[in-house]
Amino acid sequence: MRKGSIYRDAPTTIYEDNQGAIKIADNPVNHPKTKHIAIRYHVIRDHIGNGEIRLEHLPTDKMIADGLTKATNHVSQGRLVRDLGLA
Repeated sequence: MRKGSIYRDAPTTIYEDNQGAIKIADNPVNHPKTKHIAIRYHVIRDHIGNGEIRLEHLPTDKMIADGLTKATNHVSQGRLVRDLGLA
């Protein structure tokens, strides 16, 4: 790691439920289907290449943060509250 870097022992893991997004971030080749994505959004590739972050797939039903951003039913809401440590 770089001297003075905040990434000391290991890269920061970002959990993603979109496998396509992970593949685009991991593969530095420009694809015709992604040409509409602005260059500034490809900065994640630099961070992956530098070992600062890593993307890991996590199925949608395991994404705890979804309870803060998406509508849920009473069953999934109960699970999310429990998993967040609020119950």
